[in-house]
Amino acid sequence: MRNVKKISYLEILLAVYIISVVAISFIPGGNVISKLIGYVLAVSWLFEILIFKRKVNITPEVIFFCCWLIFGILTMARSSDPSLSFARLLTIVQLVILLLVSVDILVAKKLDFIIFSYIVSVFYAAGIGFLQISNSNDLIRITGTLENANAFGVAVLFAMVFLFYMALVTPKWFVKLVCYGAVGFLFVLLLRSGSRKAMIGVLAFPIIYLFVSGIAGIKKFSWKRTFFTILTLFLCGYLVYHSPFWSRLHDALSVVRYRDTSLADASLSERIQMFTLGFQLFLQHPFLGIGIDNFGNYLSLSPETYSRFAYAHSNYIEVLATTGAIGFTLYYAIYYTIFRRFLVIMKLPLLGKKDHTLLCVLLALFILIIFLEFAMVSYAFKVVWLIFAIMIAFQRSVIRKMR
Repeated sequence: MRNVKKISYLEILLAVYIISVVAISFIPGGNVISKLIGYVLAVSWLFEILIFKRKVNITPEVIFFCCWLIFGILTMARSSDPSLSFARLLTIVQLVILLLVSVDILVAKKLDFIIFSYIVSVFYAAGIGFLQISNSNDLIRITGTLENANAFGVAVLFAMVFLFYMALVTPKWFVKLVCYGAVGFLFVLLLRSGSRKAMIGVLAFPIIYLFVSGIAGIKKFSWKRTFFTILTLFLCGYLVYHSPFWSRLHDALSVVRYRDTSLADASLSERIQMFTLGFQLFLQHPFLGIGIDNFGNYLSLSPETYSRFAYAHSNYIEVLATTGAIGFTLYYAIYYTIFRRFLVIMKLPLLGKKDHTLLCVLLALFILIIFLEFAMVSYAFKVVWLIFAIMIAFQRSVIRKMR
């Protein structure tokens, strides 16, 4: 009961909002409810700021995000369809507010409650995804309650990472077993999403975490831990290989291995062509880009090739093509700030075991997101910004403790 009393009403509202983003925001009428919860959260936060006259934690990431937003507004005049840019910029305004409010609420708070709330929301989405599985057709890609199968796969991947963290820090073996069992359940559904990036992510994360934890000095080299990691990778790899969507991943790996785009399937070929088009658009508009969210307009010029798509399928290409080199620099300054602060924290002495573990998990997850963005557009994906809010709040909390 003591832990429950320490949870503020703003944390509860934030948890409810997180659950709404994953669980209902992409179903009919759900987006309106989710936004309403977000507005209540923002107004309640602002009300507390004004009443208690306390200082707001405005981080450099929020400032860079605001600068990128302002730059996007200034470049609307260059957009072939300003209405698309305006609609996307409204979403980015929401994300700026979300980042500001979430970080301010979570600084100096225990993050386990928010992490658990995210896991609960993904389990609800996964439950819906489980009901979507059809025994008659193994090639149906499940989406849960998310916008598409790729978004579902990535959201499930993040939940698996957080469950892994909870298993590491809990001293109770029963809880560890429950966490690892939940990871296994989510892994099966991740495979059924057919998301290549999620499958690569679930194989890459253990390696990244092992590397980061070694660099951070959380543990000395252990043959037992290394063997367990290799065994986990082997098991995951075996299940991926025997999943219905192995061919999708195999084609992508073959293209990378042999550097031969002719080996790509139709879906991957389209993405490669979009990467090429995006870079060409950047060369044509190197400084200001073509306008936020206007990539789809150029794809529509070749409907026979790109009729199914409205974005570049790569955050780097999308941001570079639509906002140019200036916008790209402003946007990824956010990532640079987060990464640099991780490196600073790694050098701090006297970190507790739990903080050290969370540091390694979040840094490994951040590195994983950087790699995933080669094949994922995330600048307007709320789930990613919720993860970033947790990272920034953790960093600020640790630094505050050390002062």
